[in-house]
Amino acid sequence: MKIDLLKDEGSKVFYRVTGAEPELLNALRRAIIADLPAFAVREVDFFENTSAVFNEYLANRIGLIPLTWEESLNEDAEIYFTLDAAAEDGEVTVNSAQLASQDEAIKVYCENIPIIKLGKGQKLRLQATADIGTGAKHARYQSAIASYGLLSNYKLSTKCKKCGAAIKPRLPQEAINKVNGKTPEQCGICFECESKALQKKPDAFKDSDGDYVFWCESYNNVPAKQQLLRGLNKVGEKIEELKTK
Repeated sequence: MKIDLLKDEGSKVFYRVTGAEPELLNALRRAIIADLPAFAVREVDFFENTSAVFNEYLANRIGLIPLTWEESLNEDAEIYFTLDAAAEDGEVTVNSAQLASQDEAIKVYCENIPIIKLGKGQKLRLQATADIGTGAKHARYQSAIASYGLLSNYKLSTKCKKCGAAIKPRLPQEAINKVNGKTPEQCGICFECESKALQKKPDAFKDSDGDYVFWCESYNNVPAKQQLLRGLNKVGEKIEELKTK
């Protein structure tokens, strides 16, 4: 199996994987989505809420706000956040940045997520408790997403001859070997370029067995490349566990 880095954007990474079995790639995809530990708000205690939104709805929104990650903390660690907001002179939008953490290591990762809009005179005061979990336990703990597909199903930028829109037509087989160093991305606009090419050369888009694009995107401060490595470690742990049974 051969792995080539196509593009690393920090929070998102693309790899070309040659000679791999789809079962292995799917196991890695599932590990990244469901098995990586992450912090998320588990419980919210409301001290004052005079807004028009129910406590349960606000707690759900706060629970889905991404938090940073720190490997050195214990599995049973709990981090407390506080929020104290009031709209005194007019409408105020309360953002995730206003969730103040009691631990500098774990804090809100995306600070521009709207939580609620308070009307004049309304107040919101609460304390949130975050703990460690995995995506298999609840979606709020999912810190990354990953997927894969055959290389020939990915496209490069061009314009559609039919509508003029910018699309990414499927690569012909002879161009697949030249894709290394470029970023393949999917397109679902009209496939006009593809259909015309197929009429001229029906075998131009034959799939290359074992040639895939695997990508991973991180939702917190851990780079996507490291999230992928964490996923590989989880797959390795499961293999070792199976050997003992």
